[in-house]
Amino acid sequence: MSYLVLARKYRPKDFDELVGQEHISEVLKNAIEKNRIAHAYIFSGTRGTGKTTTARIFTKALNCVDRKASQPCGKCPNCKEIADGNSIDVQEIDGASNRGIEEIRSLRENVQYAPSSSKYKVYIIDEAHQITDAAFNALLKTLEEPPEHVIFILATTDPQKIPLTILSRCQRFKFRPLSAVEISTHLEKLSKLEKFDIDKSALQLIAQISNGSLRDSLSMLDQVISFSPDDKITDKTVRELIGLSPLEMVSSIVDLILAKDAKGILEKIAGIAAEGYDFLQIGRDTREYFRKLVFTNYIDLEKNAPESILPDEMESLKKHKGMFQDNILLRNLHLANRCIEEMRFSDNTRLIFELYALKLMQQTAGIDELIDKLSAMEKNLGGPSGPADSQPSGDTPPAVKNPGTGHSIAGSDAPAYKTAENTAKNAPAQP
Repeated sequence: MSYLVLARKYRPKDFDELVGQEHISEVLKNAIEKNRIAHAYIFSGTRGTGKTTTARIFTKALNCVDRKASQPCGKCPNCKEIADGNSIDVQEIDGASNRGIEEIRSLRENVQYAPSSSKYKVYIIDEAHQITDAAFNALLKTLEEPPEHVIFILATTDPQKIPLTILSRCQRFKFRPLSAVEISTHLEKLSKLEKFDIDKSALQLIAQISNGSLRDSLSMLDQVISFSPDDKITDKTVRELIGLSPLEMVSSIVDLILAKDAKGILEKIAGIAAEGYDFLQIGRDTREYFRKLVFTNYIDLEKNAPESILPDEMESLKKHKGMFQDNILLRNLHLANRCIEEMRFSDNTRLIFELYALKLMQQTAGIDELIDKLSAMEKNLGGPSGPADSQPSGDTPPAVKNPGTGHSIAGSDAPAYKTAENTAKNAPAQP
């Protein structure tokens, strides 16, 4: 038998095997048990989160002849045919390839026929957002009032492109991206079943890179195992295969920025270029490192380390903790993000990376110099402490005698006497 990739080999067969979508599986199971089946559903969410798989499980549960509660048996003819993609009552349609009005008209004609061996005819339309507006308009009436034996399931990664008239006729389910912990836990379980010799840190790195997509993580694990089938897989192996920057490289760049070593930074970048690394990827990894440094300034890494921080990164982050002021760290993170944006549209990514590496260094240097200057100014302005001079200054007006009491009155409290000049100025004009 030919090799079957992990994503297909371990595809969930019932609701209990779904990973990270319990909020959806519970609703669908309750709908089956209470016989509250809608005529149209929309499953939306990022790639690799289980939309099509859930649609197949739901379809099997609806048409299973030996269903237990809400779970398909997986053994009856209907379940086997649906799992193998051979059921004539279940049609999976690629919305990107069948997006025109003619295909939708053909679907409307077939909808009228009753299912041959199942309770429901189910149409699973994948990438539904690719269907044209004219085709959606042709589907409106059928979608609103289909025959009682027909169910539509539209799967999409971009529900914003589906017309509101279609959305309002369907029950909508949002599939969320999986957390890194959920993915790494699932990968660890599969690695034990397959007897892969792989470090937990490598699985955590794969989970982090997959951006919430379980299918992407399984494809990556397949690739890593093929890359090194006999040796123990470590996070270094994963970084090398996927093209990530070595942690030591990113950490050394941060060290040079802190040391304000312009020559060292340029020599380091020259060495990176000689080794053939992608500067855009190095920029992304440096930005991610600064992001994790922000966490270290606000949380205790020993007790509440975020799931995105890998074990091998912990020591390096502890070394740099507190070495950047908060405002400088946030500016550096912003600069690193701008660096990536400019590199995406540049034909000389090395030049852009060099410029921003020097800017990051100047951010730190500028603040330190400013603090030194302020300290020097404070020392120059500060005088010896002691009692104030008891003698009046030359600017203090002389004391005057109070005519009534004979006591002296300080200059600021003395009464203002009118002079002849002031009296003349304020006098009313003579007619």
